[in-house]
Amino acid sequence: MKWDIPVFIQSDELLSSWLIRFALENYCDPLVITAAIWDKWRGWANDIDRYPGFDRLRILAKFSGEDIDDLIDATLASTAVTILGREPKPNELWPWILTTGTRNRLRKSGIQYCIDCLKSDKKPFFRREWRFAWHVACPIHECALNDWCPHCQAPIEPHRLIAEDRVVTLCASCRRSLIDSVTQPILHPDALLFQAWIDEIINHETPPLAHGKIVNVQRWFEIARYYSSFVRRCIISPHPALQVFSENMNFRLHQDFQNDAFQIYFEQMAIKPRSALLVSVFKLMKLPQDELIQILKEAAVSKQGFTNAKLEFPKALEPIAEYLNDNQRAKRKITSKIHGAVEKLPKSKPLWEVNRMWRQLQKKMAENPDYGKSA
Repeated sequence: MKWDIPVFIQSDELLSSWLIRFALENYCDPLVITAAIWDKWRGWANDIDRYPGFDRLRILAKFSGEDIDDLIDATLASTAVTILGREPKPNELWPWILTTGTRNRLRKSGIQYCIDCLKSDKKPFFRREWRFAWHVACPIHECALNDWCPHCQAPIEPHRLIAEDRVVTLCASCRRSLIDSVTQPILHPDALLFQAWIDEIINHETPPLAHGKIVNVQRWFEIARYYSSFVRRCIISPHPALQVFSENMNFRLHQDFQNDAFQIYFEQMAIKPRSALLVSVFKLMKLPQDELIQILKEAAVSKQGFTNAKLEFPKALEPIAEYLNDNQRAKRKITSKIHGAVEKLPKSKPLWEVNRMWRQLQKKMAENPDYGKSA
């Protein structure tokens, strides 16, 4: 079986974008076309762009007439392999790739777009690079990307369009045009500079430098992602040393975004807080190692303060940590006698960490009333 109207995949087009365009131009709902291709597999209840699997892509290639290598290139898998240095697991969070927050066919986020790019396209399509978490601006039109409908503020969900919609530039929630709006200026110009630097690293066009030293690509992304967590900890932590370091580095995150930003992963953040966070990470990454050590010492940041962010501490940063004061307290053996046995009690968490965990729990309960209930 072949589709009546051929639709060719564009350079750097997302797999989902092409599949949706193919459906609409063949006067079919995206939901119907995926059911015809993959039968019972619910493609739109998954993140098709990550990697639907070789067998499913082989079926899609046969159905559409597209070369299977072009379909594989339209997924995000190759970028994830470059970042991780290994094949990503299907159910793990792929670092530096925006999550979609998929629940059935509904999504919370994941797809960004440039209004002017879609306007200038002969046949509008969504780019792979718009799923990269470090992309917050369009380098061609020098404007901020959008991650919501400008009319109803709904997330971008083109897979929920129907045959009558005909084009991918309609909002699936309000049916108004996503490009019937004006572009917004780039919030933080340095975010675009950092974005360009990461693009060059991911494309192997420039050596991955961290604090003036060359590391491999995987280590570079580990360091940058760790700093995305460390910066947030510096902003939220009541610890005086981290507060001083944050002020000295001029880390900024608008108060309106702080609660959400501290509860979620970097890849789940909206454009505005993610853009601000990228600027702070950029400041850290471009500092020479000696200068970073000096600033950390001047703020009296300890080895524990530098290494105890939420994410695993990268080994490549250990030489920096070794120059900082070690304030490790002697471990007290706190025990409790229960039924004649001796049990070690866990160390208590600081108040700010307890409050953060409580906010996360409240958010999960609000999103899912059945959360925590026994089956």
